[in-house]
Amino acid sequence: MPIGIKVYGDVNAVRITSSTVQNIAATHPECSTGCTPVARGILISPASGQTIATDVSVEDSSIAHVAPKDDGDCLVIQDSTSPAHLTVKHNTFNYCSKRAIKIQVPGATIEVNTITNPFGPATPNPAYASALPEDMYAAVSDYAPNVMIGNNLIRGSGTFFNPVELGASCTLGIANATVQDNVIDMGYLEPGTSLIRVMVPGADLKIQGNSGSTAQNGITAATNELTNSTIQDNTFTNVTTQFNNYTNC
Repeated sequence: MPIGIKVYGDVNAVRITSSTVQNIAATHPECSTGCTPVARGILISPASGQTIATDVSVEDSSIAHVAPKDDGDCLVIQDSTSPAHLTVKHNTFNYCSKRAIKIQVPGATIEVNTITNPFGPATPNPAYASALPEDMYAAVSDYAPNVMIGNNLIRGSGTFFNPVELGASCTLGIANATVQDNVIDMGYLEPGTSLIRVMVPGADLKIQGNSGSTAQNGITAATNELTNSTIQDNTFTNVTTQFNNYTNC
């Protein structure tokens, strides 16, 4: 797996600042993860027997050109259930073929980043075997609790399946996640897309103050699967449905 920067475990107070990570491309399938080429711009993941790195910050940096569409992510934290206290702030993400950011460890703040999806009919996203009709899968995928996603600018000529998505497992659900004051604009309309989607049962979620345009749905979530959660003051244009009450699990 080609990786630009790898942060292993058993470390604390790691600072990645004013850095440029780019041109990380996988060409050979990684069969341990599903037989697709896997590439990561920045990967935070402990080795066997280690604990997750804590108090890691990625700030004022540029992460770009991580490919292919299946499976190139610009920044990933994974392989722990212990809190990491990750901060990702004031960065630019561009040409992140599958995702800009994937969070699989509790405790992260994702704020004031610019995520650009430059793909589209005129600039196809190179893929290995992806059948995903959208140009990118997501800008931010949060699969862990205690995460703040706020004041980010998500834009570009291309489409996402879900620019911001919460949750991956119907069994685990998602808790204590905030999606607030983000601006999310897609380049053109693709059926089945949502600007923000809660994929699983959620508790103590706050989705508020977001704005955006150009998707089938503004927000997709199942109200009967949410507890102690707030969805309010979101404004979306050029969408078919502001809120799609859809049961996922």
